[in-house]
Amino acid sequence: MIVFEVVHPLPIVEINAVYATLGLLVNFFYPSVKLIKKTRCGSKVRRIHDEPQTPLQRMLLSPAVDAEAKARLKQQFSALNPVALKRELTRLTDHLLHVHVDKTPPSKRPSNR
Repeated sequence: MIVFEVVHPLPIVEINAVYATLGLLVNFFYPSVKLIKKTRCGSKVRRIHDEPQTPLQRMLLSPAVDAEAKARLKQQFSALNPVALKRELTRLTDHLLHVHVDKTPPSKRPSNR
């Protein structure tokens, strides 16, 4: 049986708030590229990517998503402010680091190595 010493309770609520805010930023505002094709020419691999799009843009172009869901996503997108979301994410992560990490005794803190 393995026994773990609990230094402080996990900040689950704060971590969930960080992930919720980050999810909105990534899914609505941060574009990403998707791999379309990969070909090998000898030892080199050539990758061809799609144009950068946000996950929201990909969902809106998908025929698999119904019109009602697309309308809800558009409405949610119009209510979001990326600058405010980024500020909120920074505030949440700073709070998480200062309140929970700084309480860890120096002997238990992870090293920066």
